[in-house]
Amino acid sequence: MAFSHFVFNLVTALVALLAMPVLVYIVLQLVDIKNDAVIGLALFHTIFNLLGVLIFIPFIPVLARVLIKIFLDIKTEVTLFVNNTTTDIAEAAISDMKKETLHLVSKVLPFNLSVLRIDEKIVFS
Repeated sequence: MAFSHFVFNLVTALVALLAMPVLVYIVLQLVDIKNDAVIGLALFHTIFNLLGVLIFIPFIPVLARVLIKIFLDIKTEVTLFVNNTTTDIAEAAISDMKKETLHLVSKVLPFNLSVLRIDEKIVFS
């Protein structure tokens, strides 16, 4: 998912850079950016995303096949508790969600501490 998002933004950004004068012209025709700069920026970003969607719609099947080829063997299950939880019993689902949250925090927190170069002993003492 992250890779497809990266490709989408990269291709859209390249096309938007090439079409920058046209995009700026459209925004300037629709918004007085001297008075509404934030609205102008929001409109530009919206047009940017719509441009990306229009570019990628015809290529979705191709992109899906490429992503499946690249990432076919990656089958990791991150969750332990909510995989087989039934939603019929709310108490069980809530309990499993709490367990899942604690499990994921126990996996993510040490990783984040190591990335930030914070000694775990300081946090967990």
